[in-house]
Amino acid sequence: MKDTYSIYVPNDCFESREFTSWYDGLSGNDYYKVLAAIQKIELEGIVTTAKRLDPCGLYEKKWATVLRMYFSVANDTAKGKRTYLVNGSNKRDQNAVILWSTQHI
Repeated sequence: MKDTYSIYVPNDCFESREFTSWYDGLSGNDYYKVLAAIQKIELEGIVTTAKRLDPCGLYEKKWATVLRMYFSVANDTAKGKRTYLVNGSNKRDQNAVILWSTQHI
């Protein structure tokens, strides 16, 4: 059974402070991988190699490396549906970040 899928999401993104802090702390190839994923959302409305983590709507985008990005689709009363970039992690802090993310979507 396939573990990850391509997921269609709204092109309009917004970030939590935690996501921005995580993203700004990345360097080299990791930074550019996440940048490319954000641009793919904004241009095409798609996230590849993603899976749904919980029934509340938290998703995980993962790369072959330990890099992970957590997102959901939020309904903004003024702007409609938007892709909410919740947080990011590596394999080491993944469980704590998933728990935090489920509590903040």
